[in-house]
Amino acid sequence: MARISGIDLPRNKRIEIALTYIYGIGHTSSAKILAESGVDPGTKAGELTDEEINNIRLVIDHAYKVEGDLRRSLPENADRFAPLLGALWDELEGTPHALDFLNPRHRPKPPSRRNTYAA
Repeated sequence: MARISGIDLPRNKRIEIALTYIYGIGHTSSAKILAESGVDPGTKAGELTDEEINNIRLVIDHAYKVEGDLRRSLPENADRFAPLLGALWDELEGTPHALDFLNPRHRPKPPSRRNTYAA
């Protein structure tokens, strides 16, 4: 079984699809990796030789940020861009923040009906 970046790739899938099981690698990146490493995209992951696996591993380690490294860097990027996104949102809508960019799964409280006054 091919193990790349700490992920066991499924044996019965083509390597082009199997590489997408690694967090941070999509179809486009998978095609580029296989082209650089010289591996046929139609080859099943279970049929790869040790040399082909090592070539793929070297390309990924050299040129791509995947799995744990990528997961660690995403919160840093969110913290960096959240104030900018909030300011842009305010300018476009003219309302208070409808989204919490640092915690997008937390829904904001709805406005209170008690404090609304008819003009």
